[in-house]
Amino acid sequence: MENRTIIQYLHYVTRWDYLATMFTEAITVNGPEQLGDIQVPKRASYIRVIMLEWSRTASYLLWLGPSMADIGAQTPFFIFLEKEN
Repeated sequence: MENRTIIQYLHYVTRWDYLATMFTEAITVNGPEQLGDIQVPKRASYIRVIMLEWSRTASYLLWLGPSMADIGAQTPFFIFLEKEN
């Protein structure tokens, strides 16, 4: 990995956590930006925040669904009973 540029390295970073890929990319990109004192346009900052919030919401929902199934939530499956009748 040492011989790759930051752009070549980004697709490896997204595989660290398959649910929160935007967060790992943000960490990887924000570090060099802060070290190099690179100014990001406001529009790009807003887009990043929106994408991070969507990623956070998706991660939460992907946690919530299986967790509810693990503790015995059967209510969503009643839809299938009505469909079969």
